Amino acid sequence: MTSPERHYRHLKAGDPAPRFSLPSWPEGRGSLGQYLGRHQVLLVFQGRYFLSGTSSVDAAIARVVITLSALSADADRFEAANTRILAVARETPQRQRWMSEYLQLRFPVLSDEAGDVGQAYGLLPENRWAGSSDGYDRSCVVMLLDRSGVMRWTAVANLIASPRASVPVAHAEEWDRIEPFRLGSPEVLQTEALLTATDLSPR
Repeated sequence: MTSPERHYRHLKAGDPAPRFSLPSWPEGRGSLGQYLGRHQVLLVFQGRYFLSGTSSVDAAIARVVITLSALSADADRFEAANTRILAVARETPQRQRWMSEYLQLRFPVLSDEAGDVGQAYGLLPENRWAGSSDGYDRSCVVMLLDRSGVMRWTAVANLIASPRASVPVAHAEEWDRIEPFRLGSPEVLQTEALLTATDLSPR
């Protein structure tokens, strides 16, 4: 039996970003609107990283840990570029709180447990009856919004890295395996590329 075709609402540069409000740690609740008008916003979408019953749990968590650690290490540089980071994952608020505290993140992490925001941003099909993965359909999607809430730049990566990041010991083995290949790998996005994009975005 052929699976139904899946329809996505993909955002492109120049499109207005859908507004949203989600459970957030540490604030309790966070919205896109609270930043717009004053700051650019870097949205970082992660899939579900606690996948029960799979053999890829450790690798999935390690990639999220590396990505969030990289962004947190460079958080002050993004702030200097008048850009605020919002990390969104298709995870429960409790697990997002754990990740925030575990990594001592310097930006909010938001819970899109139902996947509605991911769907609005084109990471899940609009006709979800056609089937979807447990998480978002792509590994890590980054979108840069200008102060008016217009999408100016986007990228898909396996993970985000920074030479300034330190990774918790529990995930050091995964980092050591990835690190030799991360410079120049098209699947790895450096925070430096994100900072360059903030300079190009109209303010």
